[in-house]
Amino acid sequence: MAGGFWWLLLLSFIIASTSIGAGILPLALSLSRRRIQAISSFGMGLLVGTSLIVIIPEGVSTLYSAYAEPESHHTANTNTIRSLLSHRDDGAHGHDETEHHDASPERYVGLALVVGFVFMYLIHLLSVWSTHTNERAYSTFSMNNLRSFSSPESTETPLSSSRSFSTTLGLLIHATADGIALGATANSSKPSLGLIVFFAIMLHKAPAAFGLVAILLKQGLSKRQARTHLIAFSLAAPVGAFGTWLIISVLGGRGGAEDHHQTTEWWSGVLLLFSAGTFLFVAMHAMQEIAGGGHNHGTGSHGHELRMQDIDTAPSDDEDKMQNSLLTVVGMLAPLITYLGPHHAH
Repeated sequence: MAGGFWWLLLLSFIIASTSIGAGILPLALSLSRRRIQAISSFGMGLLVGTSLIVIIPEGVSTLYSAYAEPESHHTANTNTIRSLLSHRDDGAHGHDETEHHDASPERYVGLALVVGFVFMYLIHLLSVWSTHTNERAYSTFSMNNLRSFSSPESTETPLSSSRSFSTTLGLLIHATADGIALGATANSSKPSLGLIVFFAIMLHKAPAAFGLVAILLKQGLSKRQARTHLIAFSLAAPVGAFGTWLIISVLGGRGGAEDHHQTTEWWSGVLLLFSAGTFLFVAMHAMQEIAGGGHNHGTGSHGHELRMQDIDTAPSDDEDKMQNSLLTVVGMLAPLITYLGPHHAH
């Protein structure tokens, strides 16, 4: 447990530092739009591959291991238990089968996945709804104040402020979900799992931090305000990771050593599958953006998606789209590298 804590602390520190470093770049210099898109394309492909190849199988395996009975505690009593069960009446036997069926982990696999997916979908809808509502409110406000004189020194409008808040809030929730995935791997029996999730988070979090600050500056926020948003975004994943680790530790600490292990495994598996659902939604949304070239519905960023059009409106050529598509496919297949290493049995 202690080893998992320090390992998680190191990875969280690197994630926060990298996010802050990437977010500071728009305040100091301009990176090419093509390079940002290339990194984002590979990162989103890696999200899909990590979810399907690594997180979901590991989550299922971890969840099932929580239901497996340790051989050392039950092998010696197998014959006695079978003898006792053979003398039970049919009603008691049927009741036992019902309890065993109810304890089956299959139902939690799909449930955790769809809850994670629906969670991010609802966050996206709320972000879009909030932005559209504020746009209508600002439109009414502007019509009522057409004849009034406004201060030329004010560069941040209520609409830009609401958009900035909506963009940052959506990304904060997304980053926290990333942290849940990282925190759930702290107690995994596969040390490589945490590294894979870490790299998947890093490769889409750094471009997201860069894009966030670039969009906030374009929406009229000062550099100081943009820096505050960046720090909050950078700390969201570490907070989510340690919150998840703490929850698993507390819930898993109830009962004896056996119960502690099984409860920890159960929560780790469920949270891994939940995070896989969030990863799949974010990746699916981003892939639609890449495939369709993005559909901008205004001058600002709607919801929590960072659109390249909000940073630079220059169109991409077909060559760039093909390159980004190939990078996405490479990112999807990259987690297959984990199959080359030794496999750890649970």
